[in-house]
Amino acid sequence: MTKGWAWEDEAVITGVTALPGHRLRIELRTGSVLELNMANRLDATRFYPLRDEALMRTVTTDGGYLLFGSAPDFELKLSVRMAVLMALNQPGHTVSGVDDPFPAEEIYTT
Repeated sequence: MTKGWAWEDEAVITGVTALPGHRLRIELRTGSVLELNMANRLDATRFYPLRDEALMRTVTTDGGYLLFGSAPDFELKLSVRMAVLMALNQPGHTVSGVDDPFPAEEIYTT
């Protein structure tokens, strides 16, 4: 019987670099590179602090998390699992994830 891979048990991230436009270049131990666009998530309460480009540039990793800010009390921690899921799933159009029920075309038609 093979052991299932546990995200949290291994150092999955080998490197991370902040890129312009609130993007992250995440290097994985498999040799793959993931580019995560955070710009479309900055209105969310959890990621709002990353609007600060200086904080974004502080990104480091411990292999399992993306860490923003200074140790020991990082301002934001993002797991590798969350980063991969975010890269695979686009955020909703609104905070609730529901499309705008009143599109502009319908509001102003006569």
